[in-house]
Order: sequence, then C-alpha cells, then structure tokens
Amino acid sequence: MKSSNTIVWINVFTAKPGKLDELVAIQAEELLNFKKGSQGVPGWISSRWHRSVDDDKAIMVTTFESIDSHENWLKKKETSKTILIK
Repeated sequence: MKSSNTIVWINVFTAKPGKLDELVAIQAEELLNFKKGSQGVPGWISSRWHRSVDDDKAIMVTTFESIDSHENWLKKKETSKTILIK
C-alpha cells in the first residue's frame, strides 16, 4: 500500500454569543482565496466546516498535499499578518 503524504489541519473557532454565522461567513470568504488558480494556495486540497450543536464553536478541517505545502502557507500567512499590522 502506497503511503500518503497529505496532512489534515484542524482549526477550532469559538465565536462570541450570536456571532457564529458571521465568523463562518468571514472564514468562508477567505477560503475563496485558497481556490484562485495560480494566486491560490499551492498544495491546498480542500476545507470543510462543521458547526457545534450549541452554535458557539465551529471547526474547519483542511487538507494539504504535504507538510511542506502547509508550512509554506503558514509562512505566507504570517508574512501577510505582519504587513497588515504595520
């Protein structure tokens, strides 16, 4: 059996009361940037949202082609945050 090098990254989001829909909408909008062809996220395969039954948490399960793809995206993300803060 061939081994897979894919990586699954799980984020847990806790929303302020009554703000889960807004949080999910903002994050879903950001996911559109992952899909933008050559400007998208290299190595990104998919992302799925799952909401808690009590509507205060959500998780996003994201799959990347490799650990390198995930680490490169994290580095790019950190750089963009730094630019926005300045």
